[in-house]
Amino acid sequence: MLLLTWLIHMAMAEPDNSEDLRQAEELFLNGQQLYNEQRYNAAIIAWKEGYEMTKLPAFLKNIALAQEAMNEYSEALETLSTYRAFAPHEEQDALREWQENLETQLEEQVALREWHESLIAEKAILEAQLKEISNDDTSANTQSNGTEVLEGETPETKRNSFWTIGAATGLIAASSIVTAQAVTLQRDIESQCRTIDELTLCNSTVNGLQTNLDSTQTVALVLWGSSAIVSSIALWHLSNQATLYATPTSLSIQGRF
Repeated sequence: MLLLTWLIHMAMAEPDNSEDLRQAEELFLNGQQLYNEQRYNAAIIAWKEGYEMTKLPAFLKNIALAQEAMNEYSEALETLSTYRAFAPHEEQDALREWQENLETQLEEQVALREWHESLIAEKAILEAQLKEISNDDTSANTQSNGTEVLEGETPETKRNSFWTIGAATGLIAASSIVTAQAVTLQRDIESQCRTIDELTLCNSTVNGLQTNLDSTQTVALVLWGSSAIVSSIALWHLSNQATLYATPTSLSIQGRF
């Protein structure tokens, strides 16, 4: 696809400035080789230099391809919009479909980022609850005025609560990271495939990516299941913190139910 696009635009180029065109062709082919090696940043550098030299729109299309492969959907949309201004009319339908696909991927990327930020906020809440439990434990150990703890939550129980909530926090964080990795792998697979006349064609690297995706999804499923179980236990601990206190003149119970 890349080389064909270059040849079409070369055929339409002016015959003069042959030295610039020769250098531009070299930059284009270098970018193509770097793209095939998945060195997308370097490919973009070569193609941008070639575009600045010749202003041939073929460079813009391929820069957008590399940006998409790097999951830089916002930048790819901007580059593609510029290319559409110069592209032949017969390409517009395919380019519009590509643009809509990029917009969908960008929306999903933003949603994933917001979801990840919400998980970080939930982690902060759990950490605050852990700190509160620790403070309660310190307060209970320093009570005076003749108060005696008769029964209720023991230091061992508090330690169990602390470690249970800590484990839940760690599992949620690990589940989020693995899920994000699975989404990234799925995007990489989609970027290596193109549909032409209802036939999906993929690069040879897709098989390895698909194997990694399958194993990552399995790990994510196990982690989320474990997170749900441990989080339930942690919530049970939080909802059943109670201690019975006694003095020579009174008997009281304190805690959260």
